[in-house]
Amino acid sequence: MISGEVAEEPAWPALIIDPNVPFSEAGSRLHSRYDIRRPPIHVELLMQQDALSWFSERLHFDLAAYDENIGSIHLMLPNPILRKLNHRLGQNESGEEFSEIELILRSSQSFKDLSLIIEERRVHGPVDIRTILIDSPFIRVYHNGRVEKVGLALRHSSLGLLEYSEPLPFLRSIALNMSVAEGVKRITPSLDTAADTPFEVRMQRPISDSVFGESGSKDTSATHLLRANQRREKIAVAERYGQKLFQDNKIAARLTIRALIGSARERVMIFDPYLGSIDLLNFALATRWIGASVFIITSAMHLKNKDQNNIENGDVLEKQLKKWPKDHHIDVYVLTGTPPQLHDRFLVVDDAVWFSGNSLHSLGERMSLIIRLPSPEPILDALLEMKNGQRCSPFSKWIKARKKERNGPES
Repeated sequence: MISGEVAEEPAWPALIIDPNVPFSEAGSRLHSRYDIRRPPIHVELLMQQDALSWFSERLHFDLAAYDENIGSIHLMLPNPILRKLNHRLGQNESGEEFSEIELILRSSQSFKDLSLIIEERRVHGPVDIRTILIDSPFIRVYHNGRVEKVGLALRHSSLGLLEYSEPLPFLRSIALNMSVAEGVKRITPSLDTAADTPFEVRMQRPISDSVFGESGSKDTSATHLLRANQRREKIAVAERYGQKLFQDNKIAARLTIRALIGSARERVMIFDPYLGSIDLLNFALATRWIGASVFIITSAMHLKNKDQNNIENGDVLEKQLKKWPKDHHIDVYVLTGTPPQLHDRFLVVDDAVWFSGNSLHSLGERMSLIIRLPSPEPILDALLEMKNGQRCSPFSKWIKARKKERNGPES
């Protein structure tokens, strides 16, 4: 699977401790070399599900999820000094908390030239970082009050970093919930469609809730700050993905959509089965960058409907497109079939994909939400596959066939 020159990570002779590597135990030191050119044979492998399954079964990890490892080489080295490092939380009779660290040596090894770096971290940052020269297998390190997170690093003066664990909290309690089966509930829908098949739900009745360790949550300065941090983090995530809720405010909704479209440098793609001619003026002309293309997909079901002047939406759209500025490149496609293959609405701005449950022209009339999808690639692939499918036709071709359908066969 190696096609040629590979890139090393990290630069030799350095080694890295990666806790998330899928093919190695946590704590192993790694030196890796990757084929970063992505040759055709690697791309072809990712498209063959049978081959991926075969490799994944033998490698014991999902190769599609970790596809950067295709064609890679890895040197994995265990800790040459220690067989194991145990880290526990302890408490003395006065209630003072400490880290109890046990170091188990390999045969014929010693603690010479070993040092332990221990970091104590609270909600807003580190409070202490200590370096301890190791001379015995047991180390006790007292903490400042109730400990929140502790991280460890074991270093050898000549071999470098041997162990690392990022600052993490200790497990202080375990909740155990028990229930018993209480029969089966069988539901039979209306059976109007093939999807409406009968199904069963196994009922459960709770019988006990137990907590081992600390019972209940203690309100401390740390929990107070943690709740505030979590609230800010949720707001930051929502802002990062453009989560916006509109309630009875069409103006704000339209300004938001126009701003998104105006930011496009290369392309705008609007997938909306109820998009009409008025939306071209409201949204499609909002592009600011010269050369940015506009692609629209709507539905035959909508275009066959008539407006208040008793004119089909398709005819109105055709007239509007003839007036379209020549310096604005636009392509319109029509989804045939009733109902159309598309239900939800998607707005593509360059490589970002935004989701809306409402048509753009009605966004904000009632409670409406838009959000940028965190993983747009599979959604965009599905949308483009639909656009290139047999049930999607260029508007020019569709309107010509529609006029012929209305006028009847030529005599």
